[in-house]
Amino acid sequence: MSHILKENKKILKFLRIILIFLFLFLSFKGINSYVGNKLYYVIFTIVNFYLLYFIFRKKNFFFDVFFGLLIFLGFWFKFTATISFTPFVKGQFNEGVGEFDYKPSSFDEVLLISCVGLLGFIVAGHLREFIINYPKKIKFEPTYEKFFLNYRNYIWILYLILILSVAFINIKFQIYQRGLVSPVEGNFIFVSIIKWLLLFGLTSLSTWILYNEIKFKTSNIYIPLLAFFETFLSYSSMLSRGMIFNSGSIFFGIYKFSKLFKKKMTILNSFLYLFFIFILFYLSVISVNHIRAKYFYSGESFNSTKTDNSTKTEATGEVSQQIEKEMQINVNQQNMEIVYLAINRWVGIDAVMAVNSKKEILGINLIKNSFNERFSRYSNSFYEETFEIKNTYKKVDNNVKGNTLTGIVAFLFYSGSLLILFFLMILICLFACFIEYLAFKLSGKNLIFAALIGQIIAFRLTNFGYLPHQSYLLFSAIFLSIFMIYILNMLLKNFEDN
Repeated sequence: MSHILKENKKILKFLRIILIFLFLFLSFKGINSYVGNKLYYVIFTIVNFYLLYFIFRKKNFFFDVFFGLLIFLGFWFKFTATISFTPFVKGQFNEGVGEFDYKPSSFDEVLLISCVGLLGFIVAGHLREFIINYPKKIKFEPTYEKFFLNYRNYIWILYLILILSVAFINIKFQIYQRGLVSPVEGNFIFVSIIKWLLLFGLTSLSTWILYNEIKFKTSNIYIPLLAFFETFLSYSSMLSRGMIFNSGSIFFGIYKFSKLFKKKMTILNSFLYLFFIFILFYLSVISVNHIRAKYFYSGESFNSTKTDNSTKTEATGEVSQQIEKEMQINVNQQNMEIVYLAINRWVGIDAVMAVNSKKEILGINLIKNSFNERFSRYSNSFYEETFEIKNTYKKVDNNVKGNTLTGIVAFLFYSGSLLILFFLMILICLFACFIEYLAFKLSGKNLIFAALIGQIIAFRLTNFGYLPHQSYLLFSAIFLSIFMIYILNMLLKNFEDN
């Protein structure tokens, strides 16, 4: 955000010094704690240091930024923090490493595999620069300015009603909540639309409104706050703590898009937006943690709880006491929970550890077999069964369904081949960038919408592995969003022309 901090060079310099210091501090801790060949860790660190430079280069795509940050957190940060801060994380990779033996040579192999995967992503980004790039200057054609200015208040009111209605419907009927099997067996189309709206359909509409607000220079500095509120409401209703990703993509998209206009995002505005995002994120984590504790430990739902104490076993009574204590958790414990999540919940290197622990079964056929996986409420996932991952969710209720994820790097290494991992990473990342650029072109050069699409694909790839054959559903929903924005623009343009 160079233009935001140009007039605050001391702040920019201070932030750079702090970030470099933290990276070097963690690197020093990591190399001292690493039990394998130190050279492997040094190479691993150098690759990740270049990764940070790579994702913030001038010719980056939004996908580069989001995917790069997520894999950095899931690989270097998670690995270094886990081996360095043993008293807090107990030196364990809590998302599961299967039969990993923790031998020095095994750690070396894991870091090598990880470096190959990361380098595939980096090479893809540099290759993409020779194929497609965002234009340095964007010319906007006259569209439906008069219509939007005349009806903008009605558009915002209708949008607010829509986001409140969708969140209420989801909470009331539990249509889509993370880690739970929906009890609703209603109309497939209606359920699918609600899921799409919650995940990124409503946020796509937010990007369209914000795009027009900035393009027609009508934007009030508080208008983006409603878009951030939508992500808070939607993701909280899904019992998800992931609102930060959609909100972050909106913020980054606004920043990039505002650079095209004379009225750029000020440092005051940027801090206001970031402060609001993190306040909502904190509230989301606190509230969702309480609700998830009830579901995932007691198995009780909001709609039905057993009151017949005579049917409860002694074990159930112990669980109930545990839940009462859990629900009385204080603010300090909540803060520790957030720190724990900040270290452990990134998907990445632990899955590589699990996959590499079973070299004898790796091969192309394993990738093929993974696409045969189908949803089952009562059994573990293909990844969990194949690599003996202990599912940490306590399945005390038939509605609870949690899964451990592999991430795209570990999934591609099902092949057991570093070459296949490297080249497939290149192809997949190039494809992701193509979809982001398509979103940019068909949305009328809406960089905010392109940022959202790039982030969604990045998040999907870093959380890849469960029901991989259903990836077509996500990409169908992405193309639906792109088509929706394209048709909306065309209809309004034709309406105004007539």
